[in-house]
Amino acid sequence: MSSHRRITGSVESWRYTPRGLLAAHTDEEKRETRWQYTPEGRVAALTNGNGAQYRFSHDADGRLVREVRPDGLSRTFILDDSGYLTAIQTTGTQGGVRRETQQRDALGRLLRTENEHGQRTFSYNRLDQITAVTLTPTEAGQQQHQMQADTVRFEYDRSGWLTAEHAGNGSICYQRDALGNPTDITLPDGQHLTHLYYGSGHLLQTALDGLTVSEYERDSLHRQIMRTQGQLATYSGYDDDGC
Repeated sequence: MSSHRRITGSVESWRYTPRGLLAAHTDEEKRETRWQYTPEGRVAALTNGNGAQYRFSHDADGRLVREVRPDGLSRTFILDDSGYLTAIQTTGTQGGVRRETQQRDALGRLLRTENEHGQRTFSYNRLDQITAVTLTPTEAGQQQHQMQADTVRFEYDRSGWLTAEHAGNGSICYQRDALGNPTDITLPDGQHLTHLYYGSGHLLQTALDGLTVSEYERDSLHRQIMRTQGQLATYSGYDDDGC
């Protein structure tokens, strides 16, 4: 696709390199985002609509190892022999350095992250689902960011669907249908967010404590053609290719 004209008359356009890689995107406000690539086809730079540029470096295997942001701040990504991230080093424009380390098990699962503000540890069940994340702040984390020690725990049903999240500030509980779609979500304050589906899981209505938030209409192919939000309604149409 090279251009798209909206019903309002505004135009969005795209340009590509000879290899078919996206070279530029111009939005409805005529702001242009540009991409530059290495000979291998990896993104080397991105310039956004405000003229700010991000630069990227990769290793011989094509993995991202460094990012330089428009303000000069840089992040270096340190990988192990298996390609897993082990540390992120952030260097500020004034030379200050922050470092976060990551520890993984033999399966590559993240076990611990640590920086100057605190440590997070991760636990898993036998199905490799995360069951707990524990935050232990440092003194700096407590004083500078008011961080408090906490553990978020996750529960699952026999089918592996998430049924609850528990933390120090409350719990979120999920009820699901036979297809795993969440039908009732109990929020920490006791409110209920409900979803009504039809067929093989197509969302029909969302409500909060019985009050309708959004309703959805679909065509014979179950594509969304209308959505309400209070007094607002959004309509969608599709061409013969489904776009």
